[in-house]
Amino acid sequence: DRAEQLYLTAIEHFPESPRLLGHYALFLVNKRKDSVAAGKIYKKAADLNTNSHEALGNYAWFLSSKHCKNFDEAEKYYLKALEVNPNYVHG
Repeated sequence: DRAEQLYLTAIEHFPESPRLLGHYALFLVNKRKDSVAAGKIYKKAADLNTNSHEALGNYAWFLSSKHCKNFDEAEKYYLKALEVNPNYVHG
């Protein structure tokens, strides 16, 4: 609960940070096992940061993961990430 509160406080201060939103979404997936909430956060980060290969790639990863399995939509976001940064590799 403490970790989640820290994430939420940080997001209040930096609501458009793709890295922070991505870490919080990963927390939701791994610790809270809440893939629905995580998907919303990943999408929010991608929508707010259309020029961030990191935000676009994170959402694409989520879409292609076992939590979502939406491969067609994932491909669209991976391609957008590559448009923003042709050297992008999701690690």
